[in-house]
Amino acid sequence: MAAKIGILTFHCAHNYGAVLQAYATQRLLADAGYEAEVIDYRPEYLVRPYRRFAFSRFIGKDLISTLRHMTSETLMVPLRFSRYSAFESFISANLRLSERTVPGEMVQKYDVVLIGSDQVWNRKITGGSFDGMYFGESDISKRYVADAVSMESDVLSAEDASYIKDHLGRFSAVSVRESHLATLLQEKCGCRAEHILDPVAQVRPQVWSELARPSGQKKPYVLVYRLRDHESIDTFVRKTADRLGAEVIEVTPFPDGRKLFKARQAVAVEDFLGLIAGASYVVTTSYHAMLFSVIFARPFTCFRFGDGRDTRQESFLKSVGLEDRMIPVGGMDVPADLSCDFTQAALRLDALRKRSSDFILNSLKETYE
Repeated sequence: MAAKIGILTFHCAHNYGAVLQAYATQRLLADAGYEAEVIDYRPEYLVRPYRRFAFSRFIGKDLISTLRHMTSETLMVPLRFSRYSAFESFISANLRLSERTVPGEMVQKYDVVLIGSDQVWNRKITGGSFDGMYFGESDISKRYVADAVSMESDVLSAEDASYIKDHLGRFSAVSVRESHLATLLQEKCGCRAEHILDPVAQVRPQVWSELARPSGQKKPYVLVYRLRDHESIDTFVRKTADRLGAEVIEVTPFPDGRKLFKARQAVAVEDFLGLIAGASYVVTTSYHAMLFSVIFARPFTCFRFGDGRDTRQESFLKSVGLEDRMIPVGGMDVPADLSCDFTQAALRLDALRKRSSDFILNSLKETYE
């Protein structure tokens, strides 16, 4: 009888990377013969930013500011509904979910719980403090494996290091998504953590080709997807599009539509993949958009802001030999040659994919047996 595996991650966050890494983890385990389901844990700090109504954000502001923001928010309600529906439809159709999980009301039901990937150890996301659920503080299993966990920061305070060190004994194996985090855990916590790929790169590229919905675009286009912004990015995009004779399509997660180019704001997950796969060029500040650009072998540029939040991109690009695809914001013009040779990167990625997936599957086998 196959072991029953629970996946505990940020599956309910309405961003493309979150739902796709959850899908990839589930797919990897299912293909290996495990009975796997995503634990439907939805803490308030994860669901609050994606609600269909967001008026509570403006309570406490001055009257004029409150009225202005509430008017704008009212106009955005249809868009919020569309985006909410797109993500919830993908989650319900593609993720095998447990019953809704509430801390303190759980019983042991999994042979092993796989915690991660995504930034589950980033307390800036988890409400300002570490969420014990992502450190094995639950009764849903006696066995835990950390899968490509991330915490974004390139520093670790003594307090945070102490908390993590106190909880590492709950894990039979620990893997992290960024090389710098493996170094931090070794130096600050005395823990040997395996540096592996994000789950979306652990599965075969064909998984994404099958899931992606063709864009249907007849003209060449530059795809823009940014979670952070800088005025130089607009200039870079325009010059790149002019050089390629392409139009610009921007997918934006922001329902207030703050971008300048031809924006698509409620793009389904499958369409997001299709737009990357069909792009002549990708310009992004997103970790997962960068990752899928490499998986689909689409020429791309991502940007370095130099504030310590670029470590995810830097770590991956270095591992596949594509460091030159990341440039500093405001510090470099459009390269003379926009093409990108993925030959060596694809070979490196294949090797890293096997090593990463082998580590997770072997860790589960050793933990269960």
